[in-house]
This record gives sequence, C-alpha cells and structure tokens, in this order.
Amino acid sequence: MSIAAPYPATSPNLMESQPIKDTNEVESETLGAKVWYVVHKILLAIANIAFFLTNPTLYSIGFLIGIIWDKQVQEIIDKIIGLWKTLPWVMAPVTVVCGFLSIQVTLTATSFLFAAHLGSTLSLKAQELLKKEEDKKAVEKAEDSEFDLEV
Repeated sequence: MSIAAPYPATSPNLMESQPIKDTNEVESETLGAKVWYVVHKILLAIANIAFFLTNPTLYSIGFLIGIIWDKQVQEIIDKIIGLWKTLPWVMAPVTVVCGFLSIQVTLTATSFLFAAHLGSTLSLKAQELLKKEEDKKAVEKAEDSEFDLEV
C-alpha cells in the first residue's frame, strides 16, 4: 500500500492568487451568472455581519490582520480553497465533524478568518485602484508633456 498524493499531478498552483473580479466583467455573462454574483455578495455580507455579531473584538482584529498582511492572508485563503476544490468529498465530512465537535472554536476561528479575508480583499482592491490611478495620472502627464513639446 503506497502513500501517494490524493490529488492529480496537474493540480492548480495553490500559491497563485485569483484575480479580483471587476463588476464590469459580470456584464458579459449570462443572467444566471449575474444573479448568482449578486446573491453571492449578499450572502457574504450577511455572513460577515453574523460573524461580527458573534465576536466583534476578534472580527475587528482579524480585519486588521487582513489589511496588514494582505498577501499572506490571501495565500492562506487560496490554499484552503484549493484544498477544498481538490478534495471536496474528503474535506466536507472532516469539516462538518470537526466543526461540530468544537463549535465554539469553529465560530471564533471562522469569524477571524472571514474578517481577515475581507480586510485582505479590500486592501488588495484598494492597491489595484491606487495603481490604476497612478498609471492614469502618469499617462495624462506624458500626454501633457507631449502636447507642450508640440506647441
């Protein structure tokens, strides 16, 4: 009996972060995808509010941790998601049983993880927007300098 990796050799790189979906990208999708996009955002908002209400202090700390260590938090989230997608039939029962046996710790850890994910996502999105603004200003400045040379 050999102990081999239970996932295929062509598994995705779990360290690679997924790009943040822009709202403009949703326009080209089907109606069902658009509805799911909105429902998914609403469910995440409800989950974040519920986790904040269960433990506001830990949620706030997790949110700050997500902002401070945004790239590391995103790597951890990507690893968890990758593991879940690779082994869903193993992870689901293990998660349910472990979560049931340690419900207080599970709520606390999940609250912390949701807040860290939210802080990380917002931080990365803000960095992307700042970079786009800087690029836009640099292009405008270059165009202005070209115009000054022509005159």
